[in-house]
Amino acid sequence: TGDVVDEYRFEPVGDVAPWTTVEPQTLRLYPGTTGTVELTFAPPRTSDAVAGPNPYAVRILPTEHPDAVTVPEGNLTITSFTEVRAELVPPTVKGRFRGRPRLAVDNLGNTKVTASIAGSDHGDHLSYEVRPGNVQIEPGRAAFVETTLKPKQIIWFGAKEERPYTLAVRRSGVDPTEIEG
Repeated sequence: TGDVVDEYRFEPVGDVAPWTTVEPQTLRLYPGTTGTVELTFAPPRTSDAVAGPNPYAVRILPTEHPDAVTVPEGNLTITSFTEVRAELVPPTVKGRFRGRPRLAVDNLGNTKVTASIAGSDHGDHLSYEVRPGNVQIEPGRAAFVETTLKPKQIIWFGAKEERPYTLAVRRSGVDPTEIEG
């Protein structure tokens, strides 16, 4: 609206600034004209991109009038996604009376995950004690589940026997994540 040709620089600010690009980064305007810049948001598929509304802002710096800085603001809504990984530590346990593997469940998504843990094996040779049976995991965090595996029949004499088993991480509306040990 002034009477001088001015150049404006645009800088994203705030938490979503690392994922924001402005095109063009500078804009030269003649008196009485308007211009448009385009913001592109590319949030990463990690727990750093928090699901829900995320405020953003763009600092507009005029070259001719540096004291007339403007910062328009808005909200970027990031949709939620879930990604769960699980691992047995150790994957193989030995024992006559019990085995105690730990199950590490990682939430790699950007929203809280609630899951239950259950065990199974072919032939129903083992009993399972899982503590805790249900876990709630915040984004970017992990939960550890203690398990105790006990044979339903103790073998007092004879050769060692392997008992393959599976621990399943079950979430609502999603196929279970199965980990074999």
